[in-house]
Amino acid sequence: MTKQEQELSPHEWDPQLDGVIVAPNSHRVIFEDEAYRVLLIELSPGRKEPFHHHVHRSDFIVTESAPLRYYKDDGSAFDIPQRNVSVSNPYFEELEPEPLHAVENLSTDRTYLAWRVEYKD
Repeated sequence: MTKQEQELSPHEWDPQLDGVIVAPNSHRVIFEDEAYRVLLIELSPGRKEPFHHHVHRSDFIVTESAPLRYYKDDGSAFDIPQRNVSVSNPYFEELEPEPLHAVENLSTDRTYLAWRVEYKD
């Protein structure tokens, strides 16, 4: 998290660093109204997203997994192993606002596919 993000509430983070703006190749808005925004996150094999953030708490649902590397803006990174998931058996996680990060798909043949339901508050 940048020093600026540490000092600000998530809703004050730079709106130009939103995932949909910074990473349009992997973040697509499927639905949006005044209460929700639903994103489809699709990361092709070998691709890395640019650094971006998500200012809203959200539900995160993975329906196609791949091994990932998660990069934090402080220079650290950690690997997330491929999960055994499917549309009928997804991985689900509730997330708080997510500061600057980037994700890389380490697979050579598997696309990563997730849905993010953001709750505007």
